[in-house]
Amino acid sequence: MKNRLKQLKRHKQLKLKRRFRSPECQLNACAPATLPIFLQKKGLFSLLIVSIACFFVFLPQNDIDELHYYLYAGSKKPTRGCLPGPYSSFKNSENAECLPTPIAKNGPLRDMVVSIVKHTPMEKMVDAIAERETKVVAYLVGIAMKESKFGIYSPKKDGAECYNYWGYRGKENTTASGYSCFDSPEHAIKVVGDRIESMVKRGARNPAEMISWKCGSTCAGHDPESVRKWIADVSIHYHQISSSEQIAKNK
Repeated sequence: MKNRLKQLKRHKQLKLKRRFRSPECQLNACAPATLPIFLQKKGLFSLLIVSIACFFVFLPQNDIDELHYYLYAGSKKPTRGCLPGPYSSFKNSENAECLPTPIAKNGPLRDMVVSIVKHTPMEKMVDAIAERETKVVAYLVGIAMKESKFGIYSPKKDGAECYNYWGYRGKENTTASGYSCFDSPEHAIKVVGDRIESMVKRGARNPAEMISWKCGSTCAGHDPESVRKWIADVSIHYHQISSSEQIAKNK
């Protein structure tokens, strides 16, 4: 019995050897089913590896840098200029194609802001304003009209412009009366825009709910008529701009 089993085992081994020596096995047609799939089809697997390697070898460096940005920095494009961070060849190349700013895509909103603030000090802020969300833009324009007539009546420090058209009181280089004095129009839009955006996220859905901008924590000590007037005046351009977003969506 033992001899019979040895003979069967040897016969099976010889049969496998003859099988793997056949011409068909040169193309892996007879690979054992127990092997992993990628080893059974190593020709296709090798071709895939070579293709990926060639892709990165022959891809232009700028495109590689941009690809790295989307893989590691997320799918959202930068809002302005070239790719940031360590992607130096893309960022610093003399012929690099910088990504477009959202102003071009937000043309109608920008044009509306221009039509409202044209020939006022606030006109120089249009590009920075147009990069913000529509509701933030609506508040930036509406409050600036009420508080300073778009910068015509605004605080100064040592005779220099503070670019504070919203009556904003913060910690930035304050004037004697407590108003923030900003370094530039862009700095002003960044600080004030971020503050407005945080209030919008907390539920300031209309000028009446933004009244803390005027009153602070409570309007109890303020003239009710002045409160009503503030809401009404801010609402003029707030609704004009915020409604344009809905009109655009319905087109």
